[in-house]
Amino acid sequence: MVRIEEKMAGQAPYEGRRLWLAQLISRLTNPLYVAPPLFLTVAIFTAPDVEAGLLWWLVIGLGLSVAPLLLIRRGVRRGTYSNVHVSRREQRLVPFLFTGGCMVVVLLALFLTQAPLPLLAAVTAMICTLLIALAITQWARWKISLHLIGFAGALTTLAVVVAPLFFVSYVLLPLIGWARWRVRAHTVGQICAGSLLGLGAPLVVYRLFGL
Repeated sequence: MVRIEEKMAGQAPYEGRRLWLAQLISRLTNPLYVAPPLFLTVAIFTAPDVEAGLLWWLVIGLGLSVAPLLLIRRGVRRGTYSNVHVSRREQRLVPFLFTGGCMVVVLLALFLTQAPLPLLAAVTAMICTLLIALAITQWARWKISLHLIGFAGALTTLAVVVAPLFFVSYVLLPLIGWARWRVRAHTVGQICAGSLLGLGAPLVVYRLFGL
């Protein structure tokens, strides 16, 4: 009996460290945090000069990350949302719609400022993926993993627009999936579905754009 208690006591710190790591990975891979570095890379890579790339990135960053994040943080403070990840499926409709509206505004702004085709395609791919995720979340009433959608979509975009070598980065998806499972945010099925949507939907959009 003493040995069992000692073994359990030894496992407790280990389990605590694993949970802490899972929570850290979940924070860092929040789609609203992944989008800025992703679009900075794509904007600079596709722009005719650095100044134009930074301008487009600023527009994208404000519309796709800052504005939605401010909405969600305000909702968390008011108790409207459970956390910054909006973990509860029933709370996701308004953030989804708000973010989708911001994406449309960003896409229009990029088009009017003659942004390059790959950058327009990347934003369009994000909009299409978000709409599919919204349909699954609201009408299928299933909490598909937005973290995996966002990260898989980011890697797909980098692989198509920047360099195919980024396809190798898909090996990171199981780690993120483990983190979301470990914090009990998603089931294995929701994690796999999010990964597949993040991989597949952007590829279809890029193919339509001729990339």
